[in-house]
Amino acid sequence: MNRATRIKLIFQNADSACDPLRDPRSISDKKKASERLVAGSQLNLFPEDEEAGEEFADVPSTAFYYFLAVGEDGTVTAELSSPRAIEGGQFAGFHERIFIVNPGDINRLQIFDDSGDIPDQDFDVVVTSK
Repeated sequence: MNRATRIKLIFQNADSACDPLRDPRSISDKKKASERLVAGSQLNLFPEDEEAGEEFADVPSTAFYYFLAVGEDGTVTAELSSPRAIEGGQFAGFHERIFIVNPGDINRLQIFDDSGDIPDQDFDVVVTSK
């Protein structure tokens, strides 16, 4: 999360991306915590709900954007999108969708075949919040 702008980016695999006629759906259903965070971020649009003791008033105002990526048959698409809500485990509309990698922007990817003579290697991946 960028503390100055109060924007948080979250990675999500999706069934589609960069299709103006179809909203993406997450591959795995979103849980109640995601629903709560996205709902809480909407309150900065409606301050009167915060004053009325709205259920999500304790969640700090943060804009959540999901980086939605799709890699299918060597084709890659990706977008950055801000959901309006999460209902029934899925996105329910978007405030904004920013198309980053449109169909055809990246030539077909070659899938790496690691079944050959290359020895397995261990990599320690460190993920930190900036």
